[in-house]
Amino acid sequence: MPIEALEVGLRELFSNPELQKNERENTVLYELLNLIGHQRRTQRLSKAEILIVKKQISPPKAPV
Repeated sequence: MPIEALEVGLRELFSNPELQKNERENTVLYELLNLIGHQRRTQRLSKAEILIVKKQISPPKAPV
């Protein structure tokens, strides 16, 4: 995927009202957009793979 397409897709996610409610996700997207945008504009971005891992948080177990 061209980096420009990735940046556009992330900007669309960033403007999603549901995502706006999640401060952590919103912050991560904002930082990622700034990083990608800056690197692309300064032509310092090279192709690489991005791996995103979602941490699953288990609900607390009831006491026995």
